[in-house]
Amino acid sequence: MAAQVHTQLMPVKREPYRGSDILHDPVSTVDPEAFEIMKKEKGRQRRGLELIASENFTSKAVMDALASAMCNKYSEGYPGARFAL
Repeated sequence: MAAQVHTQLMPVKREPYRGSDILHDPVSTVDPEAFEIMKKEKGRQRRGLELIASENFTSKAVMDALASAMCNKYSEGYPGARFAL
């Protein structure tokens, strides 16, 4: 018989968005809790040395590219034979 896994759920504090423009406001305004988690993770990465290749420190150029409008696009396959959602 397989063992059952029970995961305790964490309470989520849901509040209506009170910023001025959710599409243009920074993450620190839109989701302060997520912003604090991101800041802590960035600090953790700066203080330590990851020996796992897939978890290396990303350059500013890569972080900028990942935060660009180019990441608003999605496609699969090859040109002329794509499956797009």
